Amino acid sequence: MAKSFSPKAMAVVAYDKRTGAIVHVHHVITMTGARQTPEKDLRKTALQDTADRCGRRVSEIDTIVVESKQLEGPKTFRVDPAKRKVVASKGQGQSGGSFGTTFPPPK
Repeated sequence: MAKSFSPKAMAVVAYDKRTGAIVHVHHVITMTGARQTPEKDLRKTALQDTADRCGRRVSEIDTIVVESKQLEGPKTFRVDPAKRKVVASKGQGQSGGSFGTTFPPPK
């Protein structure tokens, strides 16, 4: 009998603390039997990577960890900074979801 694999797909969502605009999403897939990276390490890595890529201060960005499936669908997403939750914005995004960006792309 073939062994069943059940990977765990998570997303570290980096967002502007003030506006809630999502500026980067770091997807992490942990295969069955593999050691899961601690959430604090995922958040720290994503936070610094986002700040470096966007040329922004770490103090302007925060991160949350969600299941990747929360970011599926033809919606535009943002983070409610007060609740620290991903929410779908009004209107529709592109297929597969889209994210508002307030930071310039990497140089």
